[in-house]
Amino acid sequence: MLFCTQLLDWMEARGANLSPGHQAVRLKLVSKVHGIQAAEEYFWSLPDISKSVKTYSCLLNCYGKHGLAYKGLDLYEKMKAKNMVLDKLVYNHLMKLYQKAGQPEKVLSTFEEMRESGISADKFTYFTLIESYITMNDLDAAEKVLAELQKVAPVHWSLYTRMANNYIKLELLARQKLP
Repeated sequence: MLFCTQLLDWMEARGANLSPGHQAVRLKLVSKVHGIQAAEEYFWSLPDISKSVKTYSCLLNCYGKHGLAYKGLDLYEKMKAKNMVLDKLVYNHLMKLYQKAGQPEKVLSTFEEMRESGISADKFTYFTLIESYITMNDLDAAEKVLAELQKVAPVHWSLYTRMANNYIKLELLARQKLP
């Protein structure tokens, strides 16, 4: 990873114009190699034209990885203020931030906002939504989302394990059948 960041530094120093996608990759690498402060400095040093949904989304994800939900939520508000067209990735990062911030109910409202915007969910979206319902001890709702997910994609075994553990934890195993 260090070599990749050095290579991107070398390219930029020689005048290579990196696309917003490449800058997002660089931002992710900087965050992993040099930390979140260096990633923030890199992001804010980008010209406004380079601050796209891709680079904002990447910084949002970096905040999540570093456990800085409050900074991620602040960045999301800045994105909304700029009237950025949000995509699935932004919503997924935002839902994960709310989950890490201990606000699973906001995951649900974000999911609804995502649907109302016409953006379809993916496996990551469903997994985060199910985890939020589990956090709120609403296994009936988690089961409904799981059933919806099973219709569109294969379900990873770890999700079944997580649900089973919560059935045991809530002593509902005898009353409910496993998904």
